Amino acid sequence: KPEQIRALGVEVLGGLLPNALAFREMAHDAHVLTKGANFGGLHAFFGEVYAALNEHVDEVKERARTLGGEVRGIDATGATLITALPVDASGDALCEALFGAFVAYCAMLDAAFERVAEMKLNGIAKVLQDRLADFEKLGWQDVAHVS
Repeated sequence: KPEQIRALGVEVLGGLLPNALAFREMAHDAHVLTKGANFGGLHAFFGEVYAALNEHVDEVKERARTLGGEVRGIDATGATLITALPVDASGDALCEALFGAFVAYCAMLDAAFERVAEMKLNGIAKVLQDRLADFEKLGWQDVAHVS
């Protein structure tokens, strides 16, 4: 039974990975595509989001490894969270698109947390819970005045 629980934990983390990769790439694109009067603030903010997601992708892969599994991914194949960002858009449009992805990904992360907590994979649950709190602290509510 412990092997089955660990395998299910790897499955949950593997399900997060494509969406984490998709969200990370969206944040990077927003970081690169930002322009206009509020370039500095938005560029920095999107860079922070990208850095947090980059760290999160590492965590997902590392935690799967600690469970005896492996999740691999260099692209977002299989992701349900793919939103094309408007290439020639204002900071408002980029914020809106990225915020929609943020809300959707946080719901996925919360569902993954619930599943691993039910399995009593407490270490993994804590990592996911902490990351969710970190994402919520990124300052999404503050970007409205920057864009």
